[in-house]
Amino acid sequence: MNVAGPIRSRPLPLSADGKDTGMSVGSSSSNDVDMYLDVPSFELSLDEFEEYALARLKVLRKIEEMKTRNLPPETFRTQLDASIKANLTSTQQKHKTKLDVASHFILRAAYCRTEDLRRWFLAQECRLFRHR
Repeated sequence: MNVAGPIRSRPLPLSADGKDTGMSVGSSSSNDVDMYLDVPSFELSLDEFEEYALARLKVLRKIEEMKTRNLPPETFRTQLDASIKANLTSTQQKHKTKLDVASHFILRAAYCRTEDLRRWFLAQECRLFRHR
């Protein structure tokens, strides 16, 4: 069963002047933004699976809560940074990347059951992506 869906050709990232950036699609740049194009191939224990999902869910719910409260942009950024640091940060870069990618795909699978859940997940992930 193909969990990732159909394979699509993806254009290479270009700089503002239209030149190839040299980055491969799906690789993390220096600013820690992952495009989540490839399903992770590493294994997780059941405890890690639950821990990662709950950690990201806390951040996404915090985003929703702050948007509902209509916070000023600076306060929003500060509180979101604190939530990310508390839930999605690790001292080791390798573990941080694993946590980020795994938690995204876990919740992506969990929130695909209905159109409303998909919309909620996509809205929160887009806000998190823009923040990063």
